[in-house]
Amino acid sequence: MRPTSIVIAATMAVLTSACVHTTETSLAPNVVRLDTRAQGALFTAQTKAQTMRKAAEATLRNGYTHFSLSDGSSRDGVFAGGTMATPVAFPTSSVGVTVHMFRADEPGARNAFKAEDVLRQHAG
Repeated sequence: MRPTSIVIAATMAVLTSACVHTTETSLAPNVVRLDTRAQGALFTAQTKAQTMRKAAEATLRNGYTHFSLSDGSSRDGVFAGGTMATPVAFPTSSVGVTVHMFRADEPGARNAFKAEDVLRQHAG
């Protein structure tokens, strides 16, 4: 295989394996933990928007209308791998937050995000 073909093949492998993935862990009836991870140049910019969208979806799915975020963390980096002949490096991003969900008439909803508005803003 020619060197150019190897580089193209490695680039295609990285692009097709890249994605954004969110895991959701229930902590209480109105609290979930979201951990979003992204890899690849095409996807790392979507990490925060994906997390907001997933928080809004979880809020509505659980019968609530508003949510707030706490215990947030965010990290960007670079994954390096491949082989000596075809090294591969691509950007990574991760966001973790705890989502507290409220109904419209609860005190916590007053200063919280409205889930429907967030979904409209981060439609995708």
